[in-house]
Amino acid sequence: DAFPDFHNQVESMLAEDNRVVARLQYTGTHRGKIFGIDPTGNPISYAGVAIFTAGGHQLMSAWVLGDRYELMRQLGAICEP
Repeated sequence: DAFPDFHNQVESMLAEDNRVVARLQYTGTHRGKIFGIDPTGNPISYAGVAIFTAGGHQLMSAWVLGDRYELMRQLGAICEP
């Protein structure tokens, strides 16, 4: 795995009716190849969000997004001016 110590922390959560929105923080250490990028050994940390919809007593849908730009920047794949 690219991030064997990958962790997903829920920073905050809001719920209304049948929807829940969570603000997430992803962390880990780059130990394996990902997106063609060789391991750097560097720690990474980037934000994300998840939206869940429930119906009946079950999860009906989930939409999860991470700040891939920030991840790629930390992996050294994006050079900033």
